[in-house]
Amino acid sequence: MKTLLAVSLIMLSFCAESAREFLASPTQTIWTTDVPLTTYPCTIAAWCKLPPTNTVATGVIAGFGSTTDNRRLMIYVLPSANLSRVSVQSVDASGTTGVASSVVNYKSNTWVHVTGVFASATSRTVYYNGGSQGSSFGAVNTTGLNTFSIGSIYAGTNGFTNRVIIIAAEVGVWNVALSANEVALISGAGDPTEALPPRYMRPDKLVIYAPLDSRNSEYEWLRNSLQSSNAPAYIDHPAIHRPNP
Repeated sequence: MKTLLAVSLIMLSFCAESAREFLASPTQTIWTTDVPLTTYPCTIAAWCKLPPTNTVATGVIAGFGSTTDNRRLMIYVLPSANLSRVSVQSVDASGTTGVASSVVNYKSNTWVHVTGVFASATSRTVYYNGGSQGSSFGAVNTTGLNTFSIGSIYAGTNGFTNRVIIIAAEVGVWNVALSANEVALISGAGDPTEALPPRYMRPDKLVIYAPLDSRNSEYEWLRNSLQSSNAPAYIDHPAIHRPNP
């Protein structure tokens, strides 16, 4: 019996699950106006496959936006010919902007883990595979956020916007600023088989959890009324659902 259980757990660790692919035209997104927070602090994390590094356009992974103006907290990529970093951005109602970027270029077409920690109006940090963090500390008083979306950002009268294809899975949002050690745990240093699933990281502070997994539809959305626009497709990705540690 013990041998059978061990084999079952090994198979669980290596089976394929699914993610969602978010196209840019038309903009595909998963979103809600039932937001669990409207300002700092918060942490947004996800597993994703990012666009080719020679694609010069903004790709939104996830974030909080506004239906009235461009205020936002988001994690995104802006590839270019020479610099392709994962970044976080804070924008307030006046347009004041704070950006922090990872210190290394990301790898495209492979699963990576990204995290944005928005600790306060004067502290935002991005992590790539649990490290390579970049921070910025300029004052940006982002308040009154009223939408959350994956694969796009709601930008006032422009509605949902995104410019490149993003593939995402295991999206988690916490209403606290996770520490560097906690980010390291959920990232597994970029190895999905070593990562702690979001639902086991400070579950009392986990306010949005979207595995984006068609094989576990009962856990497709957690704690919030997320909905789909323009039907982002399911695709396979490596499993990271490990037994409760």
